[in-house]
Amino acid sequence: MNFTFLYKCQLIDYDYIKAESESSKPDKLIVFLHGFGLNKFEFDFLLPLLKNYNILKISLPNICEYTLDFNMWDYVSIVSTIIKIHQSKEVILICHSFGFRIATLLNKNELNITKIISTGGAYAKSKINFLKKLNLRHNPTPSDDYKLMPKSGRMTFKNIVNLDLSFALKNTILPTLLYYGKDDKTTPIYLTKKILKINKLAKLKIVNGDHFCHIKNKEDFKSDVLKFIKESNV
Repeated sequence: MNFTFLYKCQLIDYDYIKAESESSKPDKLIVFLHGFGLNKFEFDFLLPLLKNYNILKISLPNICEYTLDFNMWDYVSIVSTIIKIHQSKEVILICHSFGFRIATLLNKNELNITKIISTGGAYAKSKINFLKKLNLRHNPTPSDDYKLMPKSGRMTFKNIVNLDLSFALKNTILPTLLYYGKDDKTTPIYLTKKILKINKLAKLKIVNGDHFCHIKNKEDFKSDVLKFIKESNV
């Protein structure tokens, strides 16, 4: 089912997909948190794999298209509100890049978050110029996308990508799968060092590919996702 609600004059769009079999895993809710400039369809290739789980697909407001004055807490508030509406005994986050920024700020106890699967997880500014390297629409000219943003959108974007969320990594101390491309220049592998140091329940898998390695390695990613979800919590 498709739902919408108004947040700061912005219409938020999301889908809630019920498990095909209510007797299978109705107590588990899987939430997709897409990367910056993308939308709720990013992880659709996982849907056939996860048909026995309840799913939330959220399209977060895209500052590439709207004149928004948002900060990280606005995105956190949106996601928290939606999860609470469809509250479950166990919530599993599957996120990409910017989605991991949101995950680090969510209240895992209040929302019953038990696991995180993150691909190209971002939480701090890369040593590489993020504004030049981030591929907003997966095309070769991200700088043009940035120039086309409204000025307020540019400021929001810079505020978000330059905000170091290292202080919040303790909020993600739970079973976590970190899936990174060895050629990722947007969120390089070295960023995982701090995550792994803080979160002893996290494990890292490095695969061929760049910031969109989960797309390049779909079958491998699907296998790892299903295995990780089915594992007993530590």
